[in-house]
Amino acid sequence: MLADVQIINKKIAAHTVVRLQNELYKTWNLHGYLYRFGYINLFCDDSRPYRYWLVKKNANLELPNYQKMELNTQLYDIWENKNIAIEFRK
Repeated sequence: MLADVQIINKKIAAHTVVRLQNELYKTWNLHGYLYRFGYINLFCDDSRPYRYWLVKKNANLELPNYQKMELNTQLYDIWENKNIAIEFRK
């Protein structure tokens, strides 16, 4: 997990809000590491669109208009929609 966190932190700016796959919501160490090392905020809120989605590796999700980022991660994938503005939260 820590290796993935380091890779993700290099690609996503600090204080960015990222949509988290519902199944990962209670993975508290993931929340903690991403915020501790990269100030990345994870949310499971469907009320608005997000620039990034963090999902389990090879998850069977349909994310129209999103493209998987080519990252050398082991556990997680990041999907990006470049048509959505990046949201920052401190």
